[in-house]
Amino acid sequence: VTGGIPVQYRLTIHNTTMTPLQLKRIDLVSQGDGAYNLQPMSQAYDQVIDVGATLAFEMWGQANVQYSTISGANGPVTIRAIAQFDSAAGRFQTVVVQQVHPNGTE
Repeated sequence: VTGGIPVQYRLTIHNTTMTPLQLKRIDLVSQGDGAYNLQPMSQAYDQVIDVGATLAFEMWGQANVQYSTISGANGPVTIRAIAQFDSAAGRFQTVVVQQVHPNGTE
Protein backbone atom coordinates (compact mmCIF):
# COMPACT_ATOMS: atom_id res chain seq x y z
CA VAL A 1 0.00 0.00 0.00
CA THR A 2 1.29 3.45 -0.89
CA GLY A 3 -0.42 6.83 -0.72
CA GLY A 4 -2.56 8.55 1.87
CA ILE A 5 -4.22 6.74 4.78
CA PRO A 6 -6.29 7.97 7.74
CA VAL A 7 -4.75 7.32 11.18
CA GLN A 8 -6.21 7.52 14.67
CA TYR A 9 -4.29 8.01 17.91
CA ARG A 10 -5.44 7.71 21.49
CA LEU A 11 -3.38 9.75 23.97
CA THR A 12 -3.71 9.26 27.71
CA ILE A 13 -2.73 12.05 30.09
CA HIS A 14 -2.34 11.50 33.83
CA ASN A 15 -2.08 14.56 36.08
CA THR A 16 0.67 13.90 38.61
CA THR A 17 0.87 17.53 39.75
CA MET A 18 -0.66 19.02 42.91
CA THR A 19 -2.99 21.33 40.94
CA PRO A 20 -5.63 20.90 38.23
CA LEU A 21 -4.31 21.27 34.68
CA GLN A 22 -6.10 22.72 31.70
CA LEU A 23 -5.09 20.98 28.47
CA LYS A 24 -4.92 23.62 25.72
CA ARG A 25 -3.39 21.86 22.71
CA ILE A 26 -1.82 18.64 21.45
CA ASP A 27 0.55 18.57 18.45
CA LEU A 28 1.64 15.31 16.79
CA VAL A 29 4.22 14.55 14.08
CA SER A 30 6.18 11.45 13.05
CA GLN A 31 9.96 11.34 13.32
CA GLY A 32 12.47 9.38 11.29
CA ASP A 33 11.65 6.41 9.10
CA GLY A 34 8.64 4.29 9.88
CA ALA A 35 5.78 2.51 8.21
CA TYR A 36 4.31 5.91 7.26
CA ASN A 37 4.89 9.64 7.68
CA LEU A 38 2.29 11.45 9.76
CA GLN A 39 1.32 14.87 8.48
CA PRO A 40 1.84 17.39 11.32
CA MET A 41 -1.43 17.71 13.19
CA SER A 42 -2.69 19.92 15.97
CA GLN A 43 -5.87 19.88 18.05
CA ALA A 44 -7.05 22.60 20.43
CA TYR A 45 -8.67 21.58 23.73
CA ASP A 46 -10.18 23.30 26.73
CA GLN A 47 -10.26 20.33 29.11
CA VAL A 48 -9.51 20.41 32.85
CA ILE A 49 -7.62 17.40 34.20
CA ASP A 50 -8.08 17.20 37.96
CA VAL A 51 -5.30 16.23 40.39
CA GLY A 52 -4.67 12.49 40.06
CA ALA A 53 -7.08 12.12 37.14
CA THR A 54 -6.37 10.29 33.89
CA LEU A 55 -8.13 11.30 30.68
CA ALA A 56 -7.89 9.91 27.15
CA PHE A 57 -8.05 11.98 23.98
CA GLU A 58 -8.50 10.73 20.41
CA MET A 59 -7.04 12.42 17.37
CA TRP A 60 -7.51 11.64 13.68
CA GLY A 61 -5.00 12.64 11.02
CA GLN A 62 -3.56 11.87 7.61
CA ALA A 63 -0.44 9.86 6.91
CA ASN A 64 1.46 8.97 3.76
CA VAL A 65 2.90 5.54 3.00
CA GLN A 66 5.81 6.41 0.74
CA TYR A 67 7.41 3.05 0.13
CA SER A 68 6.67 -0.60 0.55
CA THR A 69 8.00 -2.45 3.59
CA ILE A 70 7.42 -5.97 4.87
CA SER A 71 4.99 -4.67 7.49
CA GLY A 72 3.42 -2.09 5.17
CA ALA A 73 1.38 0.62 6.89
CA ASN A 74 1.02 -1.68 9.95
CA GLY A 75 4.61 -1.28 11.14
CA PRO A 76 5.87 0.88 14.01
CA VAL A 77 6.15 4.67 13.75
CA THR A 78 7.93 7.08 16.08
CA ILE A 79 5.66 9.96 17.11
CA ARG A 80 6.54 13.21 18.88
CA ALA A 81 3.64 14.62 20.93
CA ILE A 82 3.67 18.07 22.49
CA ALA A 83 0.92 18.76 25.04
CA GLN A 84 0.41 22.37 26.16
CA PHE A 85 -1.18 23.15 29.52
CA ASP A 86 -2.31 26.06 31.66
CA SER A 87 -2.12 25.75 35.45
CA ALA A 88 -2.11 27.91 38.56
CA ALA A 89 1.70 28.03 38.22
CA GLY A 90 1.53 29.24 34.58
CA ARG A 91 1.79 27.73 31.12
CA PHE A 92 4.01 24.78 30.29
CA GLN A 93 4.36 21.96 27.80
CA THR A 94 5.34 18.32 27.91
CA VAL A 95 7.14 16.61 25.03
CA VAL A 96 6.96 12.83 24.57
CA VAL A 97 8.63 10.78 21.84
CA GLN A 98 7.34 7.23 21.60
CA GLN A 99 7.28 4.42 19.09
CA VAL A 100 3.70 3.37 18.42
CA HIS A 101 2.36 0.16 16.91
CA PRO A 102 -0.95 -0.42 15.13
CA ASN A 103 -2.31 -2.72 17.85
CA GLY A 104 -1.50 -0.29 20.69
CA THR A 105 1.41 -2.26 22.18
CA GLU A 106 4.76 -0.64 22.87
